[in-house]
Parts: sequence; C-alpha cells; structure tokens
Amino acid sequence: MRRWGFRLDVDNGYLALVRNDPANTVASVYLDYPQQRADLSYGRVATATAALLASGAPARAFVPTDASAEGAWTDRTFDDTASAAGTSGVGFDRQATYQGLIGLDVESGMWNRNPTVYVRIPFAVVDPADFTTLTLRMKYDDGFVACLNGTEVARRHAPDAAGWNAAAAGEHPDGQAVVFENIDISVYLSSLRSGDNVLAIQGLNLGAGDDDFLALPELVGGTNGWLTQYYSPPTPSTRPSSSTSTLRTSLTT
Repeated sequence: MRRWGFRLDVDNGYLALVRNDPANTVASVYLDYPQQRADLSYGRVATATAALLASGAPARAFVPTDASAEGAWTDRTFDDTASAAGTSGVGFDRQATYQGLIGLDVESGMWNRNPTVYVRIPFAVVDPADFTTLTLRMKYDDGFVACLNGTEVARRHAPDAAGWNAAAAGEHPDGQAVVFENIDISVYLSSLRSGDNVLAIQGLNLGAGDDDFLALPELVGGTNGWLTQYYSPPTPSTRPSSSTSTLRTSLTT
C-alpha cells in the first residue's frame, strides 16, 4: 500500500481526501479543521457515544457569601480563577461515605456555613452537530441545579428559587447518591457550542449542618455513528478506534 506524507498548517485550514476516479470525487473533507496540537490525533471515529465530561475532570468551586454572583456565575465566560481548584466530584464527607469520589473538598466553606456551593467544570467540543443526544449523569447529595453555558438543563431536590444560600428541598439518601442518575437533556443540545463549554452545578445540601455532600457530574453525547474529535495517543498510519483512543475534551496538553 502506497502512503504519502504531507504537512498541515498548525492553526487551521482545509484538508480533503480525493478518490482516484476521473471525477476526483471528494471522499472525505475537513473544512476549516481546528488548531492542531503535538501528540494528539484529530479525525473521525466510528462510535455510538462519547464522554464529553468524565469523572475526575478539572473543576473549580466556591461557596458564595452573598448574592453578588447570582445571575453571572453560570455563564461560560465568568471569571472563576479565584475559586478553589481540584477535580470532580466536589463535596465533603465527615463519615467516609463518599471516599474515593471527592476530588475537591469544600467542607471548610459549606459545613455549618452555607448549604450551597457553586461548581464550574469546563470541557471542549469540536463540532456540536456530531451529537444527536445528550445525557447528564449525576451522583449527588442532596440536590442540584445544572446549567450548560448559562442555560438551566436539569434540577433535583431544588427549591423554585435557588438563591445563593438555598438548601435542598429534600433528601437524597447516601445509598442512592453513589449511583449515577441518567437525565436526558437532549432538548438542550443547542446550548453546546464549538470550542470551550462550561457545566455549572449549584450543589445543594439538606442543611448547613449536614455532615456530607456530593456533586459528581458526567456528560455523555450520543452520536450519529461518527465523531470528529481529538484523540490520545496519536495514531499515525492507522485508523482511530473508540476502543484504543481516548476522546480529548480539552486542548490542554
């Protein structure tokens, strides 16, 4: 089998694969492909689902002390650099019920202070048109309000007016909290954007004195059979496979 080598502009550009026929039929085309990065593959792979945001993703969180951030903190462009940084899930546990699930501990800000915490988790999408369904998966204790790029997409055990110091309207028992609840949010697919996205979670504890809390989200996109994305490790001279390549939802290397 004959192979040809060529270079691509690292910033962006146009790439087409042409069939060897008299009409030079275009077999596949990447129009305005995005910025390329070292040691990452980019292309199309056959897959039914893709994890847009997985457990253990980089996350930031802060416990509000007043209403000054209301109406702004869920926006994609909100400046959260002063917030505590870690990985999802976000929570605390004074009884070791959620051991191994918490990557960002917020006990000092929540316990006996405020039953609400604001959580922001960034992720990247190359082409939102690749997805036909969208599922939010949540492990939570006791409630939450979830927003995608500023648009509310789901809530559980949340009061109608979930202000900066709101508590959960009901209990989500520990045994249920450690099991993912799948929530179909496909109706909000239009809220996904090409490039940077943010899932914002207002985590709600049953009360400020409750001794444990958990908010652990995942986002899963269903595809039409093909997905255009970055993959790691790179796959030179081979076809990327959903079983051998990991979907990269961030360009950070």
